[in-house]
Amino acid sequence: MARPREFDTTEALAKAMGVFWAKGYKGASLNDLTGAMGISKSSFYDTFGDKHRLYLSAIDHYDDKMLGWMIGILEGDTPPRQAIARVLDTLIDNAVAGSGRLGCLLGNSAIEVSPHDEEVAAAVNKALARIARAFYLAIVRGQQGGDIAARHDARALARYLLAAVNGLLVIAKTNPDREVLT
Repeated sequence: MARPREFDTTEALAKAMGVFWAKGYKGASLNDLTGAMGISKSSFYDTFGDKHRLYLSAIDHYDDKMLGWMIGILEGDTPPRQAIARVLDTLIDNAVAGSGRLGCLLGNSAIEVSPHDEEVAAAVNKALARIARAFYLAIVRGQQGGDIAARHDARALARYLLAAVNGLLVIAKTNPDREVLT
């Protein structure tokens, strides 16, 4: 009979995500991961499979938990133009507060791992598409309500905002200056 788990898998996954976010996939050793997660190597392998499976789970966790706030704002009751500004202001606030030096786990993964790993590329693309869709739906809502000019292509604006957010997070890694980011 297998012993019951003595740790919270969601909490362990969140801690592993933090290690990957700070150190990257290649830079995160098994000892770094198990140490941060507070679990043994056998529990690591029994629960998460291997480092690659854990990384994919960490990307999904980031998509769900870390990007959920952004999507919640964009899909909420706040007027769309104001919601988009709030998303950008929050990203800038986080960058200036210090957490911005990590950049975005999706952007980091796209640069480090996606070029040679189709599974990671697919996970990153799925998460980015989710953000782009939230921007798109907010823009369409804004255009229908007169908050955003209807003469612009909503899909193109959503892609522009996605690129702007990612660019902002890249710049914040080296220069988290509020004036520059604003």
